Amino acid sequence: MNTKANQKFRQTHKEIMDAVMILLKNKNIKQITVAEICRMVGINRSTFYEHFLDTYDVIETIAQTISDEAIKVVPKEKPDKENFILMCNHIKEYKEFYSLFFKQDLPISVQNKFFLSSPPPIPDELKKERRISTDIQLEYHCVLFQAGMDAITKKWLSRDCKETPDELYDILQLVYHI
Repeated sequence: MNTKANQKFRQTHKEIMDAVMILLKNKNIKQITVAEICRMVGINRSTFYEHFLDTYDVIETIAQTISDEAIKVVPKEKPDKENFILMCNHIKEYKEFYSLFFKQDLPISVQNKFFLSSPPPIPDELKKERRISTDIQLEYHCVLFQAGMDAITKKWLSRDCKETPDELYDILQLVYHI
């Protein structure tokens, strides 16, 4: 395949993802059709299917792209203030996506891929402080913490990221004693 064709393929791929993001502003993912996306982008269905399986595949691709970007920006060695601030800045940069993501009733597979992919290891001192002695306790702790972080992120986004990442970290430190 020549460079021009590759460039056209990448452009169409991006246009499809952009169209879905626009549609998500006013519609639930379940209401978005391939035909609607095709009309918006000006392509036929066969072209759409060269790129994606369905509308959920588009969402998963967008989520994976943004998740990959987060992984590049935020090292996962340890959950500290610096990494938290880097993550907040990333969320703020992709505010539109994150806001739409939380607003939608997305399938759990997308949420798991995006938000629960390999959480950072929990330091032994934190396990001891939280009295976590078994793997199942640790698993429940991680699920609870993740749900709390999702709720905090959703609240922060609903407030248009009014608080600075430093202020948000201070709030978390107060609430979670991190």
